[in-house]
Amino acid sequence: MAEAFQDDGGEFVVEDVEGIVRNAIHSTLNEVNYNSKKVNEWTNNIVTGCLKELQALGRPFKYIITCVIMQKVGAGLNTSTSMFWDAAKDGYCKIPWQN
Repeated sequence: MAEAFQDDGGEFVVEDVEGIVRNAIHSTLNEVNYNSKKVNEWTNNIVTGCLKELQALGRPFKYIITCVIMQKVGAGLNTSTSMFWDAAKDGYCKIPWQN
Protein backbone atom coordinates (compact mmCIF):
# COMPACT_ATOMS: atom_id res chain seq x y z
CA MET A 1 0.00 0.00 0.00
CA ALA A 2 2.90 2.38 0.68
CA GLU A 3 3.90 2.49 -2.98
CA ALA A 4 0.71 4.41 -3.83
CA PHE A 5 1.80 7.42 -1.79
CA GLN A 6 3.69 10.48 -2.91
CA ASP A 7 7.43 10.38 -2.26
CA ASP A 8 8.27 13.86 -1.04
CA GLY A 9 11.23 12.80 1.07
CA GLY A 10 11.22 14.57 4.40
CA GLU A 11 8.05 16.60 3.89
CA PHE A 12 4.86 15.81 5.75
CA VAL A 13 2.14 15.16 3.16
CA VAL A 14 -1.18 15.48 4.94
CA GLU A 15 -3.12 13.77 2.11
CA ASP A 16 -1.11 10.56 2.60
CA VAL A 17 -1.77 10.54 6.33
CA GLU A 18 -5.47 11.42 5.95
CA GLY A 19 -5.98 8.43 3.66
CA ILE A 20 -4.35 6.07 6.12
CA VAL A 21 -6.34 7.43 9.06
CA ARG A 22 -9.65 7.36 7.16
CA ASN A 23 -9.06 3.75 6.13
CA ALA A 24 -8.28 2.71 9.71
CA ILE A 25 -11.38 4.45 11.04
CA HIS A 26 -13.63 3.16 8.29
CA SER A 27 -12.47 -0.44 8.62
CA THR A 28 -13.10 -0.34 12.39
CA LEU A 29 -16.19 1.82 12.85
CA ASN A 30 -18.19 1.52 9.64
CA GLU A 31 -21.66 0.13 10.29
CA VAL A 32 -21.25 -0.23 14.08
CA ASN A 33 -23.30 1.31 16.86
CA TYR A 34 -21.74 2.75 19.99
CA ASN A 35 -20.93 0.11 22.59
CA SER A 36 -18.95 1.25 25.64
CA LYS A 37 -17.58 -2.28 26.07
CA LYS A 38 -16.01 -2.16 22.59
CA VAL A 39 -14.44 1.34 22.74
CA ASN A 40 -11.02 0.16 23.98
CA GLU A 41 -10.84 -2.48 21.26
CA TRP A 42 -11.90 0.00 18.55
CA THR A 43 -9.42 2.61 19.74
CA ASN A 44 -6.58 0.09 19.79
CA ASN A 45 -7.49 -1.17 16.30
CA ILE A 46 -7.53 2.35 14.85
CA VAL A 47 -4.27 3.44 16.45
CA THR A 48 -2.46 0.20 15.62
CA GLY A 49 -3.71 0.26 12.03
CA CYS A 50 -2.58 3.85 11.58
CA LEU A 51 0.86 3.22 13.05
CA LYS A 52 1.50 0.16 10.89
CA GLU A 53 0.59 1.97 7.68
CA LEU A 54 2.47 5.15 8.63
CA GLN A 55 5.61 3.15 9.41
CA ALA A 56 5.28 1.44 6.03
CA LEU A 57 5.68 4.84 4.36
CA GLY A 58 9.30 4.85 5.52
CA ARG A 59 9.28 8.57 6.24
CA PRO A 60 11.62 10.16 8.84
CA PHE A 61 8.84 11.14 11.26
CA LYS A 62 7.69 10.40 14.76
CA TYR A 63 3.93 9.99 14.85
CA ILE A 64 1.59 10.86 17.68
CA ILE A 65 -1.92 9.49 17.37
CA THR A 66 -4.82 10.47 19.57
CA CYS A 67 -8.13 8.68 19.18
CA VAL A 68 -11.30 9.72 21.00
CA ILE A 69 -14.49 7.71 20.66
CA MET A 70 -17.59 8.94 22.42
CA GLN A 71 -21.31 8.44 22.18
CA LYS A 72 -23.17 11.27 20.49
CA VAL A 73 -25.64 12.34 23.17
CA GLY A 74 -25.29 16.12 23.06
CA ALA A 75 -22.40 16.32 25.52
CA GLY A 76 -19.46 18.55 24.67
CA LEU A 77 -15.84 17.56 24.28
CA ASN A 78 -13.06 20.06 24.81
CA THR A 79 -9.45 19.25 23.99
CA SER A 80 -6.28 21.29 23.80
CA THR A 81 -2.95 20.62 22.14
CA SER A 82 0.27 22.57 21.97
CA MET A 83 3.06 21.81 19.48
CA PHE A 84 6.45 23.17 18.60
CA TRP A 85 7.70 22.17 15.17
CA ASP A 86 9.35 23.11 11.91
CA ALA A 87 6.49 24.57 9.86
CA ALA A 88 8.31 23.72 6.61
CA LYS A 89 8.49 19.97 7.32
CA ASP A 90 6.10 19.03 10.11
CA GLY A 91 2.32 18.90 10.08
CA TYR A 92 -0.84 17.38 11.45
CA CYS A 93 -4.13 15.99 10.32
CA LYS A 94 -7.45 15.57 12.09
CA ILE A 95 -10.32 13.42 10.96
CA PRO A 96 -13.73 13.94 12.55
CA TRP A 97 -15.99 10.91 12.06
CA GLN A 98 -19.66 10.30 12.72
CA ASN A 99 -21.83 7.24 12.21
